[in-house]
Amino acid sequence: MYHSVYETYKLVEQYIDPTFRYHQAIARLSGELLRYLADTVILPMDVSEYATTLKTMKDTFLKSYEDKIRNNNLTKELDNFINVTYYFDDVATTFHDSLTSADKTSPFLVRQLNDQMMQLERSFTDPLGLPDRAGTKHVISAPSSKNQYAGSSFPGLSDALFDVDYPKKGADEAKLWQIVAKQLSILTFTIQSAADTLVQVTSVNRGYMANSA
Repeated sequence: MYHSVYETYKLVEQYIDPTFRYHQAIARLSGELLRYLADTVILPMDVSEYATTLKTMKDTFLKSYEDKIRNNNLTKELDNFINVTYYFDDVATTFHDSLTSADKTSPFLVRQLNDQMMQLERSFTDPLGLPDRAGTKHVISAPSSKNQYAGSSFPGLSDALFDVDYPKKGADEAKLWQIVAKQLSILTFTIQSAADTLVQVTSVNRGYMANSA
């Protein structure tokens, strides 16, 4: 019935959840989670998990594409991407450690820390969207444009490399690699921006991009 014309209110009422007790349970659970988040002084968000996930994604990606990318004269762009993931890891670890010693009685500090964590996920989005998918903006994880039922790590970059591996008839290979280079740059810039949301404002200029300029 999933994703079919038969997935209707009548189906739920008569067969799936006649008493709507499961719907009620989910609503109560969601309400309790929202209450917990609203009442917690510091949001229960572990930014270091982002760094761990990003490292796993990067390592998996490199196993498949590192040699191919370097062999097509994009070594500098790839190294910038790799280095910025290290920078993100350092910043996320420092931020996570700072939460344990933060003065939770200071409303200004609490607001700053919570705002930084809330902005982190938003910082992984590109306002212009992914290539040919302006409505899909997350550059780290999104549905694959080649398979809507599968997730994709670094979707813009992965799609660009897919087009290199399986080019359309008459496609210009040089232009396809230009798109790969652009997506690598966008990915690097976005991760840098996300990392900078976790840095003390007075320290932003000491970030990875400033040091590598």
